[in-house]
This record gives sequence, structure tokens and C-alpha cells, in this order.
Amino acid sequence: MKSRWARGLDLSYYLTADGLEIDFVCRDGARTEAQLIQVCWSLRDEQTLAREVRSMKSAMRELKVKKGLIVTWMEEASPCGGITAIPFWKWAMRGGGAVNSEA
Repeated sequence: MKSRWARGLDLSYYLTADGLEIDFVCRDGARTEAQLIQVCWSLRDEQTLAREVRSMKSAMRELKVKKGLIVTWMEEASPCGGITAIPFWKWAMRGGGAVNSEA
């Protein structure tokens, strides 16, 4: 599934070679690196955290992306190298997207 936002962003999902899914892959014609975004309610459950991080790491490796973002309802964390989790309100306040800027 692919769509084009008004700001010129291409938006799609991504299925890794090992069958893991990334919710959103955003590409801007001016950027060389895709923005990877996962969305989940909470990372408190160890299985959920492991699933989200596993998917993100796999996609980051395949797409050669250095940073990934997990948008949660209220949690903020850095579960592992290059992956950041932020609450939805914070993501929305900075205008959405902007994976590669500091949270």
C-alpha cells in the first residue's frame, strides 16, 4: 500500500524478508534515508517489546536505515541502538515524522 501526502512524502508499509512488518515507511524525495515508524499502545509487555524491536531491527538492516521510531500511547524509551520510543503526544507536537531528529 502506497500513498502520497500533501507534503510530498511517500508513505507505505514494509514486509521484511523474514516476514516481519513495519507499520510506516516514509520517504521524502529530498532524503536519502527512509523513516521507519512502528506504532503500538505500550511496550511494557516483554513480548510486545521484543516483537516491535525485532521488526524494526530487521527493517533497519534491510533498508540500511540507522534510526527507527516506535510511537506509543504514553511511554518514552530507547530500547536498543538506534531505536527510540516516544509517546504519541510528543510525536504529534513536533509535527509527526522527523524520525531522524532528536526526540
